[in-house]
Amino acid sequence: MHPDSPTQRLRVLATVTLLLALLALATGPAMANDWTQWGGPNADFSTSGEGLVTSWPEDGPPVLWRRTISDHGHAAILYEAGTLYTFVRRGDDDVALALDAASGETKWEQVHASPLPEGYNRQFGPGPHATPLIAGERMFTISSLTRIQALDKQTGELLWAHDLMQTMGAPMMGRGYGASPVAWGDLVIAVVGGEGQGVVAFRQADGEVVWKALDGQGGYVTPRIAEIDGVPQVLVSLGATRAGLDPATGEVLWTLELRPESYTTMAPLFVVGDGEVFSSSAYADGSRVVKVTRAGDGWKAEEAWYSNKFQLMHQTAARFGDLVYGSSGDFGPAFLAAIDVNDGEIAFRQRGFAKANLMRVGDRVLILDEDGKLALGQPKADGIEILAEAEVLAGTAWTVPTLVGTRLFVRNREEIVALQLGDL
Repeated sequence: MHPDSPTQRLRVLATVTLLLALLALATGPAMANDWTQWGGPNADFSTSGEGLVTSWPEDGPPVLWRRTISDHGHAAILYEAGTLYTFVRRGDDDVALALDAASGETKWEQVHASPLPEGYNRQFGPGPHATPLIAGERMFTISSLTRIQALDKQTGELLWAHDLMQTMGAPMMGRGYGASPVAWGDLVIAVVGGEGQGVVAFRQADGEVVWKALDGQGGYVTPRIAEIDGVPQVLVSLGATRAGLDPATGEVLWTLELRPESYTTMAPLFVVGDGEVFSSSAYADGSRVVKVTRAGDGWKAEEAWYSNKFQLMHQTAARFGDLVYGSSGDFGPAFLAAIDVNDGEIAFRQRGFAKANLMRVGDRVLILDEDGKLALGQPKADGIEILAEAEVLAGTAWTVPTLVGTRLFVRNREEIVALQLGDL
């Protein structure tokens, strides 16, 4: 057959098409699906939900693979270009690891000995609690004992590290460090704690401190970078203090002191409008919106409303229009509920799940409760219509899931499970 014949050209085209399809499977979905930070692509626990089916087999969605990864930990799972990244604990060691997303096989591990000191509160386990960050060619982690480190994301090689308690005098959080790092330009920004160093920015390349700002004990809330009136700000929660900083310089743009009970805030910060920041905490506190506006050459912040009827502990929430849907409760019963961001009015309360993480997937919501029950629901003004549900994990499942295309990665303290939520 002549090499330039139509038949031969069709065969070559078919071969190239097949190779491209296999390459796509190997490298994973497009960059829009990458989860390189706490909160996913948009830092707000939302994805398009494209391709998800609305019903599952009787025994639950198909399991692609499952494997044991640790003794403990609650860090979320990151995804980029066919690789999963997370941070776990085995015995007295903190372990950063990279897995093949298609098979769950280990690509690399980086182990650091980190025995817990006397007095460490193990009520919620030894951690780690903070989710890593992927930025450029590096992976950043922060341990329960406040060790921040940068690794080569391809090999796991240690590039630099700081023990923030030893080198900067960072306070020891009672149950261990919990806030995840965020990226801005060539910086990695973290809540540290202490006089003049509540928030610190490190240069990603070498770990050099670029700026420090605010006094504060530290906290469990991951900073959130957002634009307010066209100006980028890093929004932080340090105990009862809310603040907005210039992410490039650390300049304090505004602060607001709230009621002392707000110290317990652990849930994520949500930007619900231009200059409107929603936060929630459990125990003796509740939910509020802080309104941030320009005031002459500066800024001012004030509490727009407060309600103690909607309390998120450490779980995530999903916003649809003017309603934030979440699992309200702490150590007692938890209810699915929704609160109106305009005035703090409760839209509904609904039984049926233990304390749960919620994620927006298009116009629907994924729910994973702490007992390992996964559900797909349709949010409405008066409740969530459950379309499908299944038990997918055993034990304590406090980690928010990661959705990449139609593949969902969930974990409890010991294992990761990969599920298919679309057509096979």
